[in-house]
Order: sequence, then C-alpha cells, then structure tokens
Amino acid sequence: MEVNGLDNVTAIRASAFNGCSKLSYIDNTAKVEVIEGSAFSDCSALSIELNMPNLQTLEGNVFLRSGITKIVNLGKITTLNGGTFQECLNLTDVNLPSTIEVIGSNVFSKSINIKCDISNLNNVTGISHEVFRGFTGITGEVNMPKLKNPNGNTWFQGTGI
Repeated sequence: MEVNGLDNVTAIRASAFNGCSKLSYIDNTAKVEVIEGSAFSDCSALSIELNMPNLQTLEGNVFLRSGITKIVNLGKITTLNGGTFQECLNLTDVNLPSTIEVIGSNVFSKSINIKCDISNLNNVTGISHEVFRGFTGITGEVNMPKLKNPNGNTWFQGTGI
C-alpha cells in the first residue's frame, strides 16, 4: 500500500498509520512540520528514506519497529523523543541535524545496523538512557559541551565505543 497526495500536509496525527503492516511508501512529505506519536509505529513494510526538510516536531515512538531505511534530513528538530526509531532493523544510515538539543530514551535502541556520525551533537543539553544501545556503526567523537542534565549512564551500551 502506498500513500500519495501529501503535498500540502503539514501535520501527521498520532497513530495515523500505526500498525499498517502493508504500508510500504509515503510520498511528498516535504511540507510536513509535525509528526505526532506512534504515527508510523509497526509499519514494518515502510521502506523509505526520511527527507523532511521542514520537520520541527517528531514525537515519541513515531517510527518504532518500522521498515525505514535511511534518515537523510530531519529538518530543524530540537528533540528526539523516546523510542522514535527504536527497533528499526532496516535502518542503516542516520544523518542527525546539529539542531538537536534533547535526546530521549531508547531513540535508536535495538536498531543495530546503523551507521551514524555523532560528531555534530554539540548542541545537546539533555540525553536519556540507552539512546544508541546496540549501535555498532558509530563514527565521530562524542562531544556534547552543553550537556546539563544527563539521565542514565547507558547511552552507548553495546556499541563498542
């Protein structure tokens, strides 16, 4: 199943496609600014590259256990909420914007095939537990000079760094 005609859509509401296991493609998401919680959770056939240059808000569990393959552009988001990309087993490449200030728990937990350069996280002020758990393709230096309120101590558990 494909979803087309999102040319003028600026928000995708909570659980909009949650559990749509046959959803394989969404098109024309360039104007999307907000994706609410669990919007694409458990969409295991959703095989897309995320390129959303106008994205400002990405709530928790949005792509939990989905089939997304690559994160190209997350716009100007400042917060990655808990579980956003957790257990995305097809996700291989992640480009994190330098605008990120807060990273919630389990954001990428158990998404084990990812390559990600984390050297641009210098605006992070808060990070929760098990964010990158199981990552093995992390590159770059961990540099978070603005970090004020770390939560937990297992940010990079099982990553080899």
